Amino acid sequence: MTTLITGGTGFVGSNLDGDIRLSSKDADLRNLDAAVAIFEEHKPDVIVHAAARHGNFAQIAEDKVAYYRDNALININVFEAARLVGVKNLMAFSSVTAFPDHISAFGEDDLYKGQPHDSCYP
Repeated sequence: MTTLITGGTGFVGSNLDGDIRLSSKDADLRNLDAAVAIFEEHKPDVIVHAAARHGNFAQIAEDKVAYYRDNALININVFEAARLVGVKNLMAFSSVTAFPDHISAFGEDDLYKGQPHDSCYP
């Protein structure tokens, strides 16, 4: 069984075990054809999807729409490309910083104790 990790050189993906680690240098996952091509090349049985466009608070605040658009495209294209090439299992998750601004020690229940920081909306 071959496991492919999208975002394989990022904060989350670099800490996961898998056979193939993709980065944005390998394929632009905002492009469906590129996503299909890279998945067809590697023929994974399992994809662990950890790819995202990320940036610091200032970068995101400067262009929230682009971050939202790019991450939506990445997610849609990974799911569709996986379906098209017959991937058996796909696990996707996010490391988004969506906790309320006033929380200093994070627990699972704290996620819903207020609105996320403005920079987290994209």
